[in-house]
Amino acid sequence: MFWVNVDKPTKRCIIHREGCRYEQAKDETLLKGIDELKRDGGWIFFPSIGEAENYCQREWEHKGYIVRRGGCCFI
Repeated sequence: MFWVNVDKPTKRCIIHREGCRYEQAKDETLLKGIDELKRDGGWIFFPSIGEAENYCQREWEHKGYIVRRGGCCFI
């Protein structure tokens, strides 16, 4: 299972494995949601890496966002 961290201010979509240190530290704020996008982005859940990558490429890459897998998760 995977989480995509959409960060609008930095224009990045980073894919993390469930259980990695960044995913475990995720927290909903007024500006960033969990399973929803807010003004500054959010964390979106996907059951597979393929679905997460397809989402990032389809929704964000053409808008100039960097799409990558988290280094902590895919060593």
